[in-house]
Amino acid sequence: MSVKAYRMSDFIKQSMEQDKINARRALIESGDMVVEAGHEDAAKSKIYDIREARLVAEKKYPKFVNEVKTEFLAEAIYYVFNKVIDISDQSIVASEAVKRNYVYGFIEENGGAIPTIRKFKTSTPLLSTIASLVEGSCKKALDEVDKSDEETFKVDTQVKSDFIDELEDVDVDDVGDMVKAKVVDEVEKLVKDTKKDKEAIEDITTKAQEKIDAASKDAVKESFNRDAKKQIDQIMNRPSRSIFEAMVKSISTAAVKQDHLQEVFLSESGKINIDLVLESAVVMYSFFEMANTTKMIEVDQDYIMEVYKSLKE
Repeated sequence: MSVKAYRMSDFIKQSMEQDKINARRALIESGDMVVEAGHEDAAKSKIYDIREARLVAEKKYPKFVNEVKTEFLAEAIYYVFNKVIDISDQSIVASEAVKRNYVYGFIEENGGAIPTIRKFKTSTPLLSTIASLVEGSCKKALDEVDKSDEETFKVDTQVKSDFIDELEDVDVDDVGDMVKAKVVDEVEKLVKDTKKDKEAIEDITTKAQEKIDAASKDAVKESFNRDAKKQIDQIMNRPSRSIFEAMVKSISTAAVKQDHLQEVFLSESGKINIDLVLESAVVMYSFFEMANTTKMIEVDQDYIMEVYKSLKE
């Protein structure tokens, strides 16, 4: 063996010995375990495992933080939502799961929890209060977490309970009354408009039939019939006169076309349950009006057009 080769092998040997010493010293100093002589390789392996686990946890920590903030924000919005809606949560279209889907969908559409909370902080007094409560509870929850230990990635139930109690002290009764009144107005307006449409169709049909009965030529009769159908089609397919009406039409169309909704909205004979459709639209519109009234969203003409567009898809 050459001098150069000897020195290289000697260096490698010394390095391996030093690694064992360092591994043993690190574990002994940490108090995690006592290392017996001759078990340094196992100790070193465990150190690597610990370090790897910490790295994995630290990579997952930001996602956990976002999940915590999303959960607390969703709970706050859900609290307000429940204050503006009168439909029993026993209804299949107003269950807790359905309402929470609206809440989570809203948070996602607004870029996630962090930007939504940031927006709330500089908005109305109500939203600023909600943002403050959310951030305070998130801090309490995260203070109990070790970002290097994934097993601690959980929220204490007491922190959740305290947060719910704090939300109960937030006065949203005025908001609830305002939203409920707007929803009632929209329902009443739709009922009146639907009645007018029905009367108009009946009038068109009656007059057309009178003209057909008085006509002697088949071509003339057919012309009157075509004109009547055209007028009726214009009424049936005219643009929606309100967002609420657009929601009702959207749900009705989906109820007929989508299999999983047919089970909910259609009877065995295939007839649509219009009362359930209206109830579903009320839940949807209540969330929209809650977000509008509380300034969670800025409703302008562009926003309204986007809503109409989404309801047609």
